[in-house]
Amino acid sequence: WVPDALASDQSARQRALDISRSFIVQAPAGSGKTSLLVKRYIKLLCQVEWPGQVLAITFTRKATSEMRERVLDALQLSQRPVPESAHERELHALAVSLHEHATRRGWRLLEQPEQLAIRTIDGLCATLARRMPWTSELGAVPAISDDPAQLYKLAARAVLDHLAVGGPSAEAVASVLEHHDNQAWQVERSLCEMLARRDQWARHLHAALLGAGEAADRTFRIYLESTVDALLRSTLEPLAELAPAEHGRSLCEILAELGMYSVVGSDAGVADDRDTRAAFDALLAGHGWPGSARCAGDAGEGDCGPGDSGPGRTDATGPADPSRGQSLLLRWRIVAALLLTRKGNVRSRMPARLFDAVDKSRRKPLGDRLKALFAALRAQPRFVAALGQVPTLPDARYGETEWQLMQAVLEVLRLALAELRLVFARHASVDYVQLVESAQQALGDDDQGPTDLALSLDHRIQHLLVDEFQDTSLSHFEILRRLLGGWTPGDGRTLFLVGDPQQSIYRFREAYVGLFLEVMGGHFDDHPVTPITLGANFRSVPEVVTWCNRTFARLLPDRDDPIAGAVSHAASIATRPAGATPVIASGIGPRPGALPAHEAAGVHLHPLIEPSPDAESALVVELVEVARHHGTVAILVRSRTHLQSILPALDRAGLRYRGVDIHPLVNQGVVRDLLMLTRALLQPLDRIAWLAVLRAPWCGLTLVELHQLVGHAPDRPIWTLINDTARLSALEPGSRARLHRTREVLARALRGRGRLRARQLVERTWLALRGPACSSVAAGQSADAVLAHADRFFEVLWRLDTEVQARDFMRLQDELQRLFAAPQAGSVDVEVMTIHKAKGLEFDCVLLPGLDRGNRPDDPPLLHWAEIEMDGRGRLLMDVKPQASRTQRARSARDSGPLLHDWLGGLRAAQGRHELARLLYVACTRARETLHLIGGARRGSKEGLRNPVPGSLLECLWPVVAERFEAAEGRAPAHAAGPDDGVRTDPSQQLHSGPADGGGQLLFRLPLDWQPVMPLAPPAPGVAGLQSRLPDPAQSNAVEFDWAGRDARLLGICVHAELAELAGRPLPDPETLRAARPRYRQRLLRLGLSEAAVESAADLVVEAVYNTLSDERGRWSLEASGPDAHCELAVSGVLDGCLVDVVLDRTFVDDEGTRWIVDFKTGRHEGGGREAFLDSEMQRYWPQLRSYARLMSMLESRPIRVGLYFPLLQAWRERRFKSDQTPLFGRADS
Repeated sequence: WVPDALASDQSARQRALDISRSFIVQAPAGSGKTSLLVKRYIKLLCQVEWPGQVLAITFTRKATSEMRERVLDALQLSQRPVPESAHERELHALAVSLHEHATRRGWRLLEQPEQLAIRTIDGLCATLARRMPWTSELGAVPAISDDPAQLYKLAARAVLDHLAVGGPSAEAVASVLEHHDNQAWQVERSLCEMLARRDQWARHLHAALLGAGEAADRTFRIYLESTVDALLRSTLEPLAELAPAEHGRSLCEILAELGMYSVVGSDAGVADDRDTRAAFDALLAGHGWPGSARCAGDAGEGDCGPGDSGPGRTDATGPADPSRGQSLLLRWRIVAALLLTRKGNVRSRMPARLFDAVDKSRRKPLGDRLKALFAALRAQPRFVAALGQVPTLPDARYGETEWQLMQAVLEVLRLALAELRLVFARHASVDYVQLVESAQQALGDDDQGPTDLALSLDHRIQHLLVDEFQDTSLSHFEILRRLLGGWTPGDGRTLFLVGDPQQSIYRFREAYVGLFLEVMGGHFDDHPVTPITLGANFRSVPEVVTWCNRTFARLLPDRDDPIAGAVSHAASIATRPAGATPVIASGIGPRPGALPAHEAAGVHLHPLIEPSPDAESALVVELVEVARHHGTVAILVRSRTHLQSILPALDRAGLRYRGVDIHPLVNQGVVRDLLMLTRALLQPLDRIAWLAVLRAPWCGLTLVELHQLVGHAPDRPIWTLINDTARLSALEPGSRARLHRTREVLARALRGRGRLRARQLVERTWLALRGPACSSVAAGQSADAVLAHADRFFEVLWRLDTEVQARDFMRLQDELQRLFAAPQAGSVDVEVMTIHKAKGLEFDCVLLPGLDRGNRPDDPPLLHWAEIEMDGRGRLLMDVKPQASRTQRARSARDSGPLLHDWLGGLRAAQGRHELARLLYVACTRARETLHLIGGARRGSKEGLRNPVPGSLLECLWPVVAERFEAAEGRAPAHAAGPDDGVRTDPSQQLHSGPADGGGQLLFRLPLDWQPVMPLAPPAPGVAGLQSRLPDPAQSNAVEFDWAGRDARLLGICVHAELAELAGRPLPDPETLRAARPRYRQRLLRLGLSEAAVESAADLVVEAVYNTLSDERGRWSLEASGPDAHCELAVSGVLDGCLVDVVLDRTFVDDEGTRWIVDFKTGRHEGGGREAFLDSEMQRYWPQLRSYARLMSMLESRPIRVGLYFPLLQAWRERRFKSDQTPLFGRADS
């Protein structure tokens, strides 16, 4: 069947390239989704008048960059010979067509790739909001906060401050606080969570939050209850189709004989109230299963007798709207109470007490009929399973006590939204949720119609492609829906959606996988789309593919359920050659945990019985040692905390690893030292910070010495104590000298408080304390890594401009907590990252340790809510958190069934379980050759193993691997390696003085005789400096640099370095460069620029880079990429008998085959005669440029042009070079 399946897959891929039709493509892991997307994008570009008519949307900057690079690589492929592989031949043909099409229209895509409309969804929203500042209600678009948690916290605290104001708002806040036992911190945290996810609920609360009085409350209550009712209908109506129709009448006849007591007297917990009795009567009158065609009571009338309030009424003041969903629920509850036990199993018999109301002569025949009915139901497992869910379904109405609390919560949410708006305005910063909301407003809505912007985009956008559609939120879906508002069938415009619902793992970002499942039904809103499912897997070997197919067919649900987030498994077809190992190998054997062979491909299970962190880390090290010689290796974990023992083990074994967003910046030693130094300087009474400063390597006092210095003086500032001669005399001479050296630096720093910004004060003090000299060895890291961490700390400090307030220090720590240390550069033995970070990547060997570990459960929210898709629109379900005890909950007007809050919590838990299985799927499908599953189990009090930790990946995987773990019991792996195993890398003896404290802890400190290594003095500017770089015998042609001072030269070096880093990559938006100023400033200081000149010089660097990226010629000079494009290219050769060494600022080859040599000049010109100045500069530098061109002409025979670009002037001069040289090595482009 495999050849047929592959042929079908190839046919599906060809259909997906039909650019006259719209598609949604489900592409499992390894199926070449991005390649298909790029091919369709290129094919669409060949049919449009300009590139902006084809819009491609992704969800991450990384995906955007990857897609743009693939398109540009394809364009470059068009200039090469036809490749051999079928895939590349198809891509080459498309690229040739695009190249010809683009050339005819003069697009110059390689020179101006920004014409490609490939955007992130957030970038698109920012553009929409910027285009319509009035309609979007943003005005001038504010900054987008990457970490809006602080803004949410300010808004939440402002809400709590309403307690002091009085009035209805204060009463609402007081009610919510009382409901949370006056735990203000808990209410604040819950409000922050609500504000972060307000895109799910705020628009639904529009009427309730903006309105006032009972009418608005009643309207919103009816809306919420109608949503629950609709949910009940959609859940219960299919139940009648599953029920055995032939037993419906028998059920009603049995109920008629047993009477109402058979239901309320059972152990099912059905309340004996008016609504239940009305439902019982309606069920008997229907003569069949509730909701079936035979049930007369389902016509919408006659459910309730005259005078009955109806199942939708709570009391005389409650909503009076009878609801079909609620009516069905009450009747199905009666059925479930009769047929099922409380555990959801079919009854074996009815309790004898329930037959008390039945005539004795009828009891046995009735019992026999019940047994026959129970037996028939056992043959209907799907119906029984669905019926077992009925008791968990909530009523479609709120009790009065619940609703009163809900009103208070709504008032608090109204305040929170208003306060958040004010916080946004004060800080000129918004979050992405606000950005998306403003973009929606900029496009208009169904009531007000499309805006001018929407009409303009409707004309411009001819084709829309969306990558990773399974990660779409309902808010993003609404943006897409409005973009397509004016499209009509047959108008030639197409929609292309691609993704894999099995890889939907971003529920914490509000991704709603149900949208993908709904659209796979054939429609995106009102637009028809054709569903396609791909199957071929080009990534993994057959052993891995087969195991994944078998495993996830068991672990993922049988059927899709958009509301519960359940996604069924789509099998993959292996296309790579098979290996020689079985599908799965266990790590059990003479040497447990070892690979059967170093080249083994497939899936390997390593069950650890009674595991310890040391045993697991030792196993990981052994596996990495073997696998690193045979390809790329990755360790993937669910949480960073699962690496606590693994990373030190890798260090001890001497294995190099690159951790992607693994090490929080605040945990780095140099950052901790800087944070304490900041607190000490800005808050002189911060005792802990001062002790940490004295303990840091630049001073290095022991714990005993610290106690001698500050002990028995808790009320005296540390600063006075370190100036106390009597206390200093108790220290040993070396420590006293270190303290004296540190104290002098700190004294100068304290005198500078109030005159310098926080960053300037801390940075200068740190440098004076020799911080860079001791941090690297103390941390066991390279000097470059330590300085990079310090740079990031100073950037944060500059941005926050920390003041002497404790709350600011908390914010500084929070900012550092969410940043991560830069990963190690260069080649490594293994990559280390979380599973979420690994999505979209692939490795030859993948290790999944810590499968048995769970995650910390989520904190209980202020209220539970869910936004679900119904009838093509998002609907809101919401209920307030119940009181602590069931007794308090019973005060509500109804307690006949589960609370909506409980049901929503169960829904959230079910969604989490389904996503956990998908997370495991993502992790396993990263492997190309080999997958190692590592988890532990513990023995129970009785025979056998305990069940895995709830919520762990092993619990999810347990149905597949339980037998292998049971087989491993009693043969636990012999890995008992302790933390001292492996190679220990001793720190440099330069900085530590031995175990100065108890417990063998090494104390690092700077030696007393340490002196900084002074750099050589920079050479004096002038002709000699130039001659050393480019000796030219014609002295009359040498360029004079005497006019340029040392500061100007350092400025030029910095600008050149920054432009070199930008060249050949996707260029950023010039508006984002302002945030890079601290980095420019730090680079200038490292180059040796004085503090007095650094501020103005940093401004000039910003101006130079900004001008370059804002200028068409400047961007053109940087954008070229490929093997012929270089920055700071060193070239050596002989000119006129002299050996010369030169460095070309920028050189590349354009589409016409011309070699360009560009020199950047940071000179400025003030006053008139600008053009004459530029011409004179070209004349001045022509000998130098000509020498560059002469050297390049010896290497190749291309035409050569040279140019000067002036970033500070946004000016350009160029000249053609003519040469009669014969290249030494033939044509470079042959």
